[in-house]
Order: sequence, then structure tokens, then C-alpha cells
Amino acid sequence: MKTAIVSGQTTRIFKDVLMPTVYTVASHGIPITVIGLFHEQKAIGALAGFVEEGNSFTIASLFVIPKFRRMGGGTMLVKSLIKVLEKEQVPLAFLSFLEGDWEWQTFDPFMKSLGFSESHEFERLFTAKLTDLYDYFNEPTDEVHIAGLTGLSGKDLASFFDHTAHLSVAMKGSDLASFKMNQNLSFSAITKKEIMGYLLCGQVSGNKDAFFIIFSYQADRKILENIFKKFISICKENYKQGDVSVYIPAPDMRLDDLIGNLTKVRNIQHNYVL
Repeated sequence: MKTAIVSGQTTRIFKDVLMPTVYTVASHGIPITVIGLFHEQKAIGALAGFVEEGNSFTIASLFVIPKFRRMGGGTMLVKSLIKVLEKEQVPLAFLSFLEGDWEWQTFDPFMKSLGFSESHEFERLFTAKLTDLYDYFNEPTDEVHIAGLTGLSGKDLASFFDHTAHLSVAMKGSDLASFKMNQNLSFSAITKKEIMGYLLCGQVSGNKDAFFIIFSYQADRKILENIFKKFISICKENYKQGDVSVYIPAPDMRLDDLIGNLTKVRNIQHNYVL
């Protein structure tokens, strides 16, 4: 096996070992670093990523064909990247891993053996079964008025988002880019006629049997808790049983005490820093 920097037309032979979105970016000539892994002139793996703000390298795709795993190919890819970063004087490498992309029991020790450490300072993705959350949350307090977004017209919704533009919402990544809001399960918190935060519930393409819940960034924990209690109370009325999964992107530490420490909630996004 050997590794090499890949560019131009050569990128095509790595289509099957790069994430689709990453391959599209690379094949259209958009600046991205691709390191290929070869065996007898055949592409058997690849690492791809890009430099953000000049001081960190985000690994967007890392894959080795299962047949060739546990043979040192993944290590070769990462070590090749380290050499590139040293040459370009980029001090930090970052990788975000979603369980299901690789076997977690294999991937975690692999990353740590290469000098990466897991960090909790970056966005995570919590998940649970909806019905497992019912016992943890009661009705919201009266201190904050929780208003639903049901029945708002497109114009009203546009106005709502204009007023809440400072409460930015995480819409990063290929999954959340296809997010479609369910107005019946989305709510805003209002105090003294001012919108303090909101919860948007919806679905994404490719996973229509699950709810994605997106919280406004700047709302404090108490606001988030009251909005979430309202969401749960409505769900209790309409989803008494079933297998609906809930996914909640957590851009910072505010959600840890709210849901992150609950027994049946787990984080499936692991972030590694070198």
C-alpha cells in the first residue's frame, strides 16, 4: 500500500471511497486536500479535508475499504496528512466522527493511537427515542410564554425569522441542509413581547422516520428547558407510543444538563483533535 496527494482528474478513481458531498467538491476543483490510498494501482481508501480560517484542518472524509482495514492503511493516511500539515504549518487537525460511519469500538482506539484526543468543546449530536424522554419533563413554567408556530403563513414565518436572526440556528452539514420544519412541533419563547429563543422540529431527507430538533444558539438554558418541556407535552398527546427517534445537534455545553446526562440519551458525534 502507498499514499499520494490526489488532484484533478485522478480524483475520479476515488469516487467510491470518498463521502458523496466531499467527492462532488473535489471533482469540481474546489480547494480541498485529498490523500489517496493505493494497492496495486487500485484506490482502496482516502482522506479528504480542508483548512478553516488558516489555523485548523477539518477531516471531512476518512475511509478504507473493509477488506483492507487493520492493515495499516488508515494510519498511513493520517500520517501523510500530518506531514502535509507540518509542511503548511497548520497547527491543528480536527475530525468529527458519527457512529455508524465506522465501528465505534475500532475507530476510537485507532484515533487515540495516532495522537488524537476526544474533545467535548465542539458540536455533538444527541439521540434518543422520543417516548424515553417523556418521564423527564413536565409542563413549562408560567414565567415564559411558549408560542407555537402552527398556522403561520410563509410571510409570517419570514417575519419571525427576521426578528430572530440574532438567535442563529445551526444548519451545517448535508443532512440539516435538507431540514423541513414541522410547524405543529416548533415553538418560540416570548417574554415581554420579545422572542428569547426557539425550538424548530422537523425532518431531513433520507431519515423521515426521525425528528431533528434545532435550538436557537443564544437562548439560555432555562429558556431552552421551557421550550423543550412544551415540545414534550405536545408530543405526549400525539405520540403515545412508537419508535420515533429524536436527534438534537448540540453546538455548545448548554444542552448537557438539559438532555446530555439523561440515562437513555447518548451522543453519537465524537470530535477528535490533534
